[in-house]
Amino acid sequence: MSTASNPNHPSTPLPPLNSFPLDLSSLSPSVSASISAAYDASSSIKSAEDARASTFPFITGTIESPLYNDAYSAASLILGRGLVKEGRYVEALRALDLGMLRGGVEKWSDAYKEICLAAQEGKERGEGEAEGESGDGGDGGSGDDEGKREAQHAESESGDGGDGGSGDDVGKRKAQHASPSSPTKRARPCTPTMPPNLNGSGTPIPRISQASLPLSTFTSDYLTPSKPCVITLAEMPCPEWTFEGLRKRFGGRLVPVEVVDEKDRNQGYMGKSWDKEIMSFGGYLEEHVMGQGGGGKVGYLAQHPLLSQIPNLLSDLPSLPYTSALDSLDRNAPPSCEFRSSPLLSAWVGPSNTVSPLHNDPYHNLYLQVQGRKYVRIYGVESTEKVYPMKGERCNTSSVDIDNPDPTLHPLFPTAPYHEVILSPGDMLYIPRLSWHYVRAVEPAVNVSMWWGARMGLRESGGTFKPVY
Repeated sequence: MSTASNPNHPSTPLPPLNSFPLDLSSLSPSVSASISAAYDASSSIKSAEDARASTFPFITGTIESPLYNDAYSAASLILGRGLVKEGRYVEALRALDLGMLRGGVEKWSDAYKEICLAAQEGKERGEGEAEGESGDGGDGGSGDDEGKREAQHAESESGDGGDGGSGDDVGKRKAQHASPSSPTKRARPCTPTMPPNLNGSGTPIPRISQASLPLSTFTSDYLTPSKPCVITLAEMPCPEWTFEGLRKRFGGRLVPVEVVDEKDRNQGYMGKSWDKEIMSFGGYLEEHVMGQGGGGKVGYLAQHPLLSQIPNLLSDLPSLPYTSALDSLDRNAPPSCEFRSSPLLSAWVGPSNTVSPLHNDPYHNLYLQVQGRKYVRIYGVESTEKVYPMKGERCNTSSVDIDNPDPTLHPLFPTAPYHEVILSPGDMLYIPRLSWHYVRAVEPAVNVSMWWGARMGLRESGGTFKPVY
């Protein structure tokens, strides 16, 4: 059933073309004219498909121009709106996902938001085409052959760091169940058990309940002195975000998954076999997370702006005041400094024993545990010399393999003090800006990270490392 003639079907207009994050004047005349014509005829699916096809010579093969990634995103947005208007919601979501992944989710999410919401909500109402008719595997599978061919166009070397979620250091990533009608009170955490190869002697990270931690205390006792803490939430966050719940509701959406060979599991994004593949969310969950088998491959949906790509998820997040906390470095940041007044939200969804190697991040970070458990180890900035940062563009990553440290290569590392914790659902860890941290999933897990404040890095001076804007 098409909703094109349904008077009760909501009409979602496109945002103004001049508000798109795209400079039409920089495109070739033919591509620019094609996109403008498609926008003017926004109900014409054929015009939008022609506009998208006009970008292919510039984003595939031996010719690739980042500017045309945005042209593809613009055409995909116009196409998605046309498909929504006809009630072809599954096809619309596929087109919208491919467009955002090509140009960068964070860059395009504002322009895409209303159309994405309309498409997802129409699909969930059961309007439009029958489920499965558009090849999304009943919303749980890996999609049809056409979708796989289209997905090849979504791999992006530009935008926000290959769509890893931050557009900065994450670009260096080579750089139980609650009833939704009655929120469950936070369950007692599972008894912490250290992963077998990480039986350390670190200092436990202090825990404090959300009810006992006003914003002023969080700022003065933890954020300003760069001390980690675990905030225990009063209620379980995002109770509908079970693996099966995510698969059923969003299984047909396309997501970028980091993949490594099993032998490189402990190296994560530093593994020699590291790659990124576009696959359906449901197919990824079934193969790599729920089934725990990826044909000798380990998949990880890591640091991806999933809540921007699927804005329906945003309303599930608890309201938290802590991302408004600032210290003197934030308040005195120069105008040239990149500053996040609203937090950058990234999702982490993966099987057990996925690893984020020891690294630091340029922002304040709250790390929310939604499903499963994770082990986290944190070294302070003062231990930077002892964790042996890599040189060059990977300077935010340690050269130490925490799972198998070599004292001959890194003799100072065993002397570096650290904090550690195992996070359970309902825990939220504050990771101070620029602190070195290592993360390993003890169980299949879902997390949300929240970055905010002034962007900073570490610079070596006189044998010591100091924060710089």
